[in-house]
This record gives sequence, C-alpha cells and structure tokens, in this order.
Amino acid sequence: MNTPNQTHPAPAAARTGAKTGLRNTAILGLLATLFAGGLGLLYVLLPGAELRLAREAPKAEATPAAAAPAAETAPPPPAVTAEPAAVEAAAAAALAALEAELAATRARVDDLAEQAVGFAEAGSRLDALESDVAAARAAADAAAAQAAEVAARYTGLTGDYARLGARFTSAGVLIRLDDAALGFAPGSAELPAAADAALTDIADFLKRHPGQRAQLRGHTDATGQAATNVRLSGERAAAVRNALIDLGVPAERLSIEGVGAAEPIADNATAAGRGQNRRVDILLGTDNTAG
Repeated sequence: MNTPNQTHPAPAAARTGAKTGLRNTAILGLLATLFAGGLGLLYVLLPGAELRLAREAPKAEATPAAAAPAAETAPPPPAVTAEPAAVEAAAAAALAALEAELAATRARVDDLAEQAVGFAEAGSRLDALESDVAAARAAADAAAAQAAEVAARYTGLTGDYARLGARFTSAGVLIRLDDAALGFAPGSAELPAAADAALTDIADFLKRHPGQRAQLRGHTDATGQAATNVRLSGERAAAVRNALIDLGVPAERLSIEGVGAAEPIADNATAAGRGQNRRVDILLGTDNTAG
C-alpha cells in the first residue's frame, strides 16, 4: 500500500525539470539569435570579419536542443564579396583614375587659359594693325591728294610758262621783256604805257603762283660808258619791280640786278639789235632762289 504513495512525487519533479529545460532552451535560442545578429553586423561593416571571427572565436559545442531553435530563428549572414587586399586595390585604382582625370582637366584648363591669352594678344595685335592700316591709308590719301595738287599746279604752271613765252635755261625759267614788250628809249629807264600789258601778265602769273620768286635783271645796249650802262640797267630793273609791286606782287618776292651791256642778245651795230639789248630778263625760281 505504501508503494503507490511513494511514486506520486515523480510526475511533479518531471514537470519541473521539463520547465527548466524549456527555459534553458529559450535562453540559449535568444543568445544564439543575438550572437548571429552581431555576426551579421560585423559582416556588413567589416568585410572579411567572418574569417577573423572564425579564427578567433572559441568553438562551442551546442546541445542538439539549443542548436535547433538557433537555426530556425537566426538570419543567414551576408556573403563576403571581397578580401581587404582586393578592396584596397580597387580603392587605389579608383583614386589613381580620379587623380589622372584631375591632371587631365587641369591640363585642359591650362591649355584653355593659354589660348585665351593668345586670343587676347592676337586681338590687341589686330587692333594695332588696323590702326596702322588706317594711318597708312590716311597718309596715302594725303600723299595722293598732295601729288594731285602738285600735278595740277605744275600743269597750270607750265601752261602759264607757255603763255608768257618762258623757256628753260641753265640759270632758271626765263621770261624776256625786250624792246617790243617794254619799249625803253635809249638812255632812259622810264616805262612807256605800252609796257602795262606785259607787266600785268607777269603780275598775274606771280599772284597765281605764290611760291615763285623773280629776279629782275636789267640790260642796255653797248652805247655809252660801261659804268653808266650798269647804273641805267639797274634803274630799268627797278622800274619794272615798282610796276609789279603796284600791280599787287609782294616786294619781298622781287629782286633786282643791273648787268649793263655785258650780255647782249643781238648785234649792237644795228638799231634793231640795240633795241633787243635794251631789256629786262625775269628769272623765276622757288625757295628764295632766282635761278
């Protein structure tokens, strides 16, 4: 009768042991889950950590009852894709590529800067050349205008020379006012009224050509004393000069000289020859020269 009563505590102890085993199993499963999560975080943050952990962590033998819940609840760790050496090599390659691109970009920028400077210098040179061309064109136009003016003046001058009967000699352009133009009487320096036409033509010529100067050289025939003829020839040149001044020619453009009978142009043995020798020669010149 006592035997059945001694066996009643056994079910209670069995239940208590079962509860303890379940609690331990749950605790071990929770610890396995936390441990697996930590390993996963290490896999994400530190490539290659799995290998280090595998080498460094102690090998624990889990009970079959504890391992089963861990396998059911722990997420699979992420795959490790690269070793640290490969990662470092990839980073070094990427850095080298960026540095090469930076160097190439700097070279392009420097090249563009040099081109900009070259363009600026070329623009300045172009502006200077345009100014030089404009100045040269203006100078050429001025020279052409001056040449045209000189040509026109020369054409007018030579035309006037021809109308006055002038001729070119070694002494200068010569206009001869002989007895037919002036009509001096023998031994006289007085201009007759008939000389007005010839002197008016000379005055008009000198006023049209203000650059021309005139040397008036008086002459006589061989009659009389040489000294008397020199004085008389000077008086005849002075008479012509005064007449030209009265006609509007500036006095400073006229000079006089008495030659006497030293330069005859005809035979003094005849009346006609002596009349030709009584004359006033006008030598035209420029720049204060008479010859």
